[in-house]
Amino acid sequence: MIEFGKTLRSAREAKGLTVAQVAEATHLLPRVVEDLEKEDFSRLPAPIYGRGFVKLYCEQVGLDPKPMIAEFMDILNGGSGAGANERSAAVPPPAPAPGPISTSQPARERMPASWSTRRTELPSASRSSMTAATPSTL
Repeated sequence: MIEFGKTLRSAREAKGLTVAQVAEATHLLPRVVEDLEKEDFSRLPAPIYGRGFVKLYCEQVGLDPKPMIAEFMDILNGGSGAGANERSAAVPPPAPAPGPISTSQPARERMPASWSTRRTELPSASRSSMTAATPSTL
C-alpha cells in the first residue's frame, strides 16, 4: 500500500522543490498541489482532472505515475487507502430520482410556452428553391 500524499511530498522534497515550484512547472494551483499531498480531494473538480493532476505532479518529481494514479483512484473510490473513510463520508449521497411525470395534462400543455411545437412554414418561393437543388442536378 502506497502512502499517497506522503510519497508525493517526499519526492518533491527529495528534488528540493517547493509547492510553488511544482505548481508553476505543472501549471496547477498551489492549493491543488497541497491538497494532493494532504490527500484532500474534496476541492478537485472531477476524478478525471485529479488523475491528470497526479500524472503531472508525478512526472515533475520523478515518480512513476501509473501506481500513483491507481492509488489515487482507489482512495477516491473508497478503497483501503489511508484516510479513505474520512473522504468518502464527505461525498454527498446521490440525489433522489425525480418522481413520475403527471399524465393528466397533454404533453403540449405541460411544456413552457417558449417550447412551441408548431412548425413554421417557409414561404412557397423558398420551399421551391430548396427542392430545386437535388443531388442529381448538382
